Amino acid sequence: MLERAQDAPSGVDAVKASGTVSKDDYKAVIEPLIDDARREGRRIRLLWECGPEFRSFTPAAGWEDLKTGTGAMRLFEGCAVVTDMRWIRDSTRLASFLMPCPVRVFGGQDREEALRWLVSLPEGPGVSHELLTESKVLVVEVEQPLRTQDFDALAQTADSWLETHDALSGVVAHVRDFPGWENIGSLLRHVRFVRDHHRRIGRIALAADTKLAGLVPHFAHHFVQAEVRQFGYDELDDAVAWAASPPHPTVQTPVSKGRPATKPAQHSTVGEVMTRDVVTVRPDTPFKEITSVLATHGISAVPVADARGAPMGLVSETDLLRKQVDQPDKYGEQAAPPEWPHERAKARAENAAGLMTTPVVTAHADWPVAQAAREMDRHRVRRLLVVDDTDRIIGIVSRSDLLRVFLRPDDEVREEIRDDVLAGMLRLGGTEVQVQVHEGVVTLRGEVENRSTAEIAERLAKGVDGVVTVRPMIDYSVDDTAR
Repeated sequence: MLERAQDAPSGVDAVKASGTVSKDDYKAVIEPLIDDARREGRRIRLLWECGPEFRSFTPAAGWEDLKTGTGAMRLFEGCAVVTDMRWIRDSTRLASFLMPCPVRVFGGQDREEALRWLVSLPEGPGVSHELLTESKVLVVEVEQPLRTQDFDALAQTADSWLETHDALSGVVAHVRDFPGWENIGSLLRHVRFVRDHHRRIGRIALAADTKLAGLVPHFAHHFVQAEVRQFGYDELDDAVAWAASPPHPTVQTPVSKGRPATKPAQHSTVGEVMTRDVVTVRPDTPFKEITSVLATHGISAVPVADARGAPMGLVSETDLLRKQVDQPDKYGEQAAPPEWPHERAKARAENAAGLMTTPVVTAHADWPVAQAAREMDRHRVRRLLVVDDTDRIIGIVSRSDLLRVFLRPDDEVREEIRDDVLAGMLRLGGTEVQVQVHEGVVTLRGEVENRSTAEIAERLAKGVDGVVTVRPMIDYSVDDTAR
């Protein structure tokens, strides 16, 4: 069974499991807990205690746990699991990487310590950084597992500098033993930070004694443009001096007939097609007011934002209609309740916190339109909220916005392929490959020396905004792809 403990401090929800936990236990204890948090517009700090009297979960309880957790994952601010049972401790540590909030495991005798940790949330930074303005080097000190907030702070410092300077001379990461990432969200935020900044950083130095550090320079060149080099943990001054010095000049790689490529063609970004004037509501906005907002502005969904402007969820017409579906008909007949717990909660909800769909899927203004389209398809959503590096909402982009690229006139598409792709990137003249475009369908005709050049031309043409498909009709003299 599950029962809520009454001795938890304010702001902490404590649940104790004993005997065999069933699906009905989840419905009686966990679902009301989540409903309360949604209604009050607050985050959940959960203490989950499994003492020696706990036996197991029923299969139905496991399924209920998965459904409930999936629908409410973004509501959790932290979770402490108190138990001496090894299988629970091990499985919790494994699952914690997939959670969007910090998760810690405590021994059965450490309940008070677990409560103190929950009360202290959100945690302070495990990463500190300093921008050395004279040498133009950003020094990052890493002591705890990397969190999403750490990369937000790094991005804010780096972006503030880059607003008035062309580049950073270098970045130095100083870490004795790499602690990893707090969860998968922080790993993805790390990847995004690298993607957004590596072209404007000259050198990256890793001052660390961890065994993995020696591998970084060997594979980093596949992902970043900057030079990368390892130093020992005690060689911080040498690492900063190296990062501050100008990088070695890079050699351009010939693409076709010994001629170097120039910058790639520019593609439409999310920032160019998104709607910037975004209407939002707060978690405590009542049901009827949300309905009025949708009708007044002629929109089908509205983001829910916290006081800082960060997205918490999205309320769509579908979410609101669950209230109507749950109403009895004129004969008093009640429809069967929805199977999923979060759907039942929405049917009873009175404000945005209870109605909203979470987690919300976000994009960034500098994303190519194609990347946003892939993200929509992967998550099966109709729209993406666009956020800045501090996670504040700056726009919204819908499927119809992304489809605007196909409204480009055929002449514009043909000119971009001819001038930017063939002439600019591949250095092919108009006599070698001709371009025809009709209703977005591109035909490439001509003859080149190498098969690889013909294949590259086809792939690059497919990436041009407004292209529906490419029909390659390019002959070649040498099959340089054969082994």
